[in-house]
Amino acid sequence: MCGISGIVGSSDITKRLYNCMLNLEYRGYDSCGMAVISDGKLDVRKNTGRVAEVFEKERFQQLRGATGIAHSRWATHGKPSKVNSHPHVSPNGRIAVVHNGIVGNYQELKEELISKGHVFKSDTDSEVIPQLLQFYYEEEGNFERAMSATMGRLEGTFAFVAIEAGHPGLLFCARNRNPLIIGVGRDANYVASDIVAFIEYTKNVVYLNDNEYAIIAKDRFEVKNASTGEFVHKKINTVAWDAEQARKGGYPHFLLKEIYEQPVALREALSTDERDIEAVAEMMNGASRTYLIGCGTTFYASLLAQYYFKEFAGVFVPAVSSDEFKSLCDVDEGTLVIAVSQSGETFDTLEALRYARAKGARTAAIVNALGSSMTRDVDLVIMQGAGPEKSVLSTKAMTSQIAILTRIVLSLARMRSSLPGSEIDEIRAGLDDVVVAVRTVLDEKPGFIRKIANRVGGYKKWLYIGRGYHLPAAL
Repeated sequence: MCGISGIVGSSDITKRLYNCMLNLEYRGYDSCGMAVISDGKLDVRKNTGRVAEVFEKERFQQLRGATGIAHSRWATHGKPSKVNSHPHVSPNGRIAVVHNGIVGNYQELKEELISKGHVFKSDTDSEVIPQLLQFYYEEEGNFERAMSATMGRLEGTFAFVAIEAGHPGLLFCARNRNPLIIGVGRDANYVASDIVAFIEYTKNVVYLNDNEYAIIAKDRFEVKNASTGEFVHKKINTVAWDAEQARKGGYPHFLLKEIYEQPVALREALSTDERDIEAVAEMMNGASRTYLIGCGTTFYASLLAQYYFKEFAGVFVPAVSSDEFKSLCDVDEGTLVIAVSQSGETFDTLEALRYARAKGARTAAIVNALGSSMTRDVDLVIMQGAGPEKSVLSTKAMTSQIAILTRIVLSLARMRSSLPGSEIDEIRAGLDDVVVAVRTVLDEKPGFIRKIANRVGGYKKWLYIGRGYHLPAAL
């Protein structure tokens, strides 16, 4: 996972671009970099380290330009190093690219380009993109056609943004199975892998879909299908999040901030439209089998819900890790698959949903991130409304997911008459009490919690034991 961003404006955009990169640092801590077009040339600066460190090393404040791209990297191909950092530059020094994802056939492409005289500097898969763009630009004489041709050669998952020194007022970007969102501003337009990158500058967004590319100028944008070259009409959406939700708000780090946001996230989850909850329960009641899928924390939330469904609704709903779904699960037209995902972009979960749809199954999802791929790829989606979660460790999002899943359990229990209505009402009222209990712990018990942490913090080995409801927590 990496964070990519780009801005094209009518005046210097470097300070805003730096802020976009800083807002996406949670997506990669290994290295970062920026590239801008300045006086018809590329000015590229990058290095290893956190964003603030590289700011000092590379003097980002000296950059000037109205068109630029930025990247924060979580290393996959190639160790963290300056040469492996993004942006990557074409051999002629005129094209710079930032990339998120994995180019599955990069070794084959790299060997082909080397045979044509291209020289590679890094160990990354990403460097094949600017190399291909240069090759096709020289061959086609048109950068848009070079973009389309390059996309046609890449296999795997990718989202990338490119700038070319001879096109100082344009950003070129493409998406295939990795998130990419355009931000529509007043004096500039933006593109990034997450809304939080530019939310302090604009809340108006356009979501790119797979196999689409966009050409973005300061006052306009156009989106096309990469296979056909046809224009794709895009609706401009307005997001409900605000810039303050994406900041630390006085907390030392996002993890602590998001822990303290749990009561608000829970309240939002419990305020989700009852009609959406009932719609998912009705889908389950009409299905021959239902699976809950997720990865990591969302799998554990699903595993807890598995116990709730059995005890309260009287039905076994297996929780399956998304990466094992295709290997373990029988799927047909009578199947319902419910995905749980904070980001809505979890690769294995999206792949599992695609597999299920191909088999004729119906799909639903519980998602936190606005406008993510999953929200557009399922039959029914419930938005958590927990706000941006930037810490790698999930807190408020998981709490919110459990609350929504519990509400679906109760709705299904009412439909199946597996519990008396009075008992269902009592459990539902108890969920409101949980909000108060969580707030009480956070407000009144931090000293007690800190005391425990200080006492046990020195232990190097931990063993977590649980059964039943406590197993997911132990995991």
